[in-house]
Amino acid sequence: MMKKSSLLAQTNNIGSVRNFAAMTNKDIVALDEATLCKNYGPMPVALDRGERIYVWDIEGNRYIDCLAGYSACNQGHVHPKILKAMVD
Repeated sequence: MMKKSSLLAQTNNIGSVRNFAAMTNKDIVALDEATLCKNYGPMPVALDRGERIYVWDIEGNRYIDCLAGYSACNQGHVHPKILKAMVD
């Protein structure tokens, strides 16, 4: 895991995805704890993407997303009917 000072240095260029490419779930969680408000307890993984009922972390592990209402509603992520309605 990266040292806290190294993690905080990552925030200097927060808009660059490249800064996070080499980070692990533990690194991202530590960065969150060092820099973000404590509204919710941190998730033990850093999510990279979601599709339907699944989410993937930055290390490529797939999970079933059971947190409807936390970051997505219960229709899942990138639902094809909703995406079509938005694009049409």
